[in-house]
This record gives sequence, C-alpha cells and structure tokens, in this order.
Amino acid sequence: MGRVVSFRPMGGGAAMRRSVAAMALLAISGCAPPGYHFGQWSLGDPKAAFTVYPNDACQRRELRTPGAVQWVNSLVGTQGGPSGRVVTIENVSGPAVDNPNPLSCHATLRLENGGFEEGTLTFFSPGNDRPLVVSWESDFARSQRLRRNSLDNWKSYPGDIASWSGIPPLPRSASEVESSSAPVHCSIGDAAGHMVAIWTTKSDCSDWISEARRLSASGPTPVQLRNYRISKCIERLSAAGYIQSRSGEELEICSAAMPYQ
Repeated sequence: MGRVVSFRPMGGGAAMRRSVAAMALLAISGCAPPGYHFGQWSLGDPKAAFTVYPNDACQRRELRTPGAVQWVNSLVGTQGGPSGRVVTIENVSGPAVDNPNPLSCHATLRLENGGFEEGTLTFFSPGNDRPLVVSWESDFARSQRLRRNSLDNWKSYPGDIASWSGIPPLPRSASEVESSSAPVHCSIGDAAGHMVAIWTTKSDCSDWISEARRLSASGPTPVQLRNYRISKCIERLSAAGYIQSRSGEELEICSAAMPYQ
C-alpha cells in the first residue's frame, strides 16, 4: 500500500477490532483471493482498499441486480432487444479488462415466459452525468450478423462478378458434332456454373482447358460467387416487400437456394 493507516473503531468491541485488523493485514500484504483484487484508496472511499473485487468485471454483483434487469427490460420491443421480458440475468462472464468501459459480458437471460436467451450484454458509461447505455445481442443474432458481413467478401473482387465467365473463346477447330477434323470431345465448366462442350482437336482441347484454368485462377472464388448470389437473392426479397425478420429467415431461404458448387 505504500503507507500504513490506523483506524479507531467507533464501538463494536473486540469483534470489530479483529475485523479491522484482519482487513488491514490483508491490505498490507496485498494477498487477495485468486481471481480477485483489492480496490484502490484513490477511488475516494477508504473502504475500497479493504474490499475485494473480481478480476472479471462481469462477475460484479451489480450486473445481476433488479436494477440491471430493469435496464435490460427497457430494450424489450426494440430492434435487437430481448425476445421477452427478463426475470433474471444469469451466468454472467467475460474477459478480465483493465478499463471495463464499455463492458461486454456473455449472459443468459431468464425470460418471464419460462424461456432462456443467451447473448452479449454491453454496458457503456458516457460520463458527464449522461445515462448509462445498455445493449443486447443474442448469440443467434450475432451469428446472423457475422454471416451477413461475410457475404460482402465478393465485393473485394475487382471485376464485374455478375458477368464473369471462366469459359475462354472457342478454338478454331470447335464443332458441335464429331468429325475427322474434330475427333475429340472436350468440355469445360467454371465456378459460376457455366458449362460448354465441343468437339475439337486434341491439341486445341488441351490449350482451351489451360486457358480456362488461367481464367479461373484470376477470377472470383466459388465462395465469392455464392455469396454474391445470396446477397442478390436477399435484395430481390426485400424489393418484393419481404420484410427481413429478426430470425434471419430471408438469409436461410437464400442460402438454401444457393447450393455449394
């Protein structure tokens, strides 16, 4: 602690003196239980120096009080809020941080209807006597958000992904039917689902396939193409008046309609 401070208990007898002595001994030795730490005298309350706090700020009792439940219930009915009224906040946990503001904690909400909802509670104090900002994101909503964000990876393709084709121009010897001048059947398919089959010579077939591989290597990946199509599918559903649901139903519909190549 750097200094020793003496207290004169105001009554309480031997028990009080023993309690204060024990707290002073703990504070001076700096031995807090595993997973906890002592508060700082500089916080303005001398008792803080003799109070143990969990290293995981999400373990603070304040986050499970009726007041915290009231804050979370203020989000019910808002976009991204809990699906029902909350009775208790349980299983709160999070990483140990030096400056827990904002503080994000994973928690389980016990709902009034008997159900449970798991997700992340975030508390932010903007200071200057402004009200606390509380937000909630369920685990399911978070997974949907991450999936939506990953859909945008097709935008990193520098070309026009809508018109891309991995099929090179046909060789001069290409024919729709087998002949003495085109005795070899040759077919090519690309990641966008285009497919062409021709009759040609052996050497022209080999060159044509090599050019297709070059185009494929410089073109969008199968994942980018699939995500592009899913994104456009969602746009069409929205344009048709399909309301995007909190459950991400439109994403599931479009994903199911776009099988992997």
